[in-house]
Amino acid sequence: MVTLTTQRQQAVPAPTWTLHYGQKDITHDITPDVLGIRFTDQLSGQSDELTVELEDSAGRWRGAWYPGKGDTLSLALGRVGTPLRPCGTFSIDEIELSGPPDTVSLRGLSASVTTALRTRSYRAFEQTSLAAIARRIAQKHHLTLEGQIAPLPLTGSRSNMKPTWLFCADWPRNTAISLKSRRAG
Repeated sequence: MVTLTTQRQQAVPAPTWTLHYGQKDITHDITPDVLGIRFTDQLSGQSDELTVELEDSAGRWRGAWYPGKGDTLSLALGRVGTPLRPCGTFSIDEIELSGPPDTVSLRGLSASVTTALRTRSYRAFEQTSLAAIARRIAQKHHLTLEGQIAPLPLTGSRSNMKPTWLFCADWPRNTAISLKSRRAG
């Protein structure tokens, strides 16, 4: 029998997280019940997603703790001993109760994709740049722009009754840029 060992073994850093419901830190309240946390960071064209799966044999999530659709969850992830990285704020979009065993699954979509961003509108942009349009949309919807947008002049562009986020999501396909929205503040 052959045993392989290494001269130097390092411990694998343990993951850690915090979860806020609205403005309240619920991390310690729910840690014993967490079955899993899944965060999907979409590159472009789709909303980031958060799913929190919890054990609920005590029935708390079916009673007093039952969340409302549209309530918000904020997640930060990292490793023990390092600063946590904020993943964003998510509007609860789906609440799934199942069992046995009794579990609850909370699914949220990035809160930066608001109803106003999903509303169809007709808007023509003439003699401007892609950066100017992005700044205008970000300001209107209280979003922050991350990264740099090359000064691409546009002679004319129309939203053609698309929701604002979908109009913006078409830009990467046509200009080789990536867009990401995060709520300002």
